[in-house]
Amino acid sequence: MSFNQSPEESHTTTPDAPPSPDNGGPVCPQCGAVNPPGSTICRATPTCGSFLPANDLSVVHRGYAKLLLERADVQAAMQSERDAVERDLGGDPTTIKSNLTTAYVQAKTIRESMFEQMSRTGVKGQAFARFLAVLDREMRLAALLGLERKAKPMDTIAAIMRQHAEGK
Repeated sequence: MSFNQSPEESHTTTPDAPPSPDNGGPVCPQCGAVNPPGSTICRATPTCGSFLPANDLSVVHRGYAKLLLERADVQAAMQSERDAVERDLGGDPTTIKSNLTTAYVQAKTIRESMFEQMSRTGVKGQAFARFLAVLDREMRLAALLGLERKAKPMDTIAAIMRQHAEGK
């Protein structure tokens, strides 16, 4: 699944006055530059591009994840994954198992999106720590679902010897 499409972004609005904190222009926490009112991403310097306070697209504020999970292609892939997990669990899950499966698939989808983003743009700031937190959540949900590998039942040595003595 590819997550290359980015959510719609409205970077700036046309200000009536030059950007300043006095007229509501957000200050970038990364570079300290003042941006025009209504900006969601810092464009004050060519290299910054940080999310500004009160943006609705950042991973931290869950806007990006929400937009990602609402995309039709992502929903179809998640439904397919959810069906596969439920088949692996024996089908016909209880309500709680179904809810855990949904949460597991969402965590997996967000983790894959974060990994792809970090692969394209590099690891910036707390991205790796957030990635590990999502990975940890995915693993906890998998453990709750019982997705760990289980050993096949095997005959005991005595049963094998008995079968051999009987000529089977």
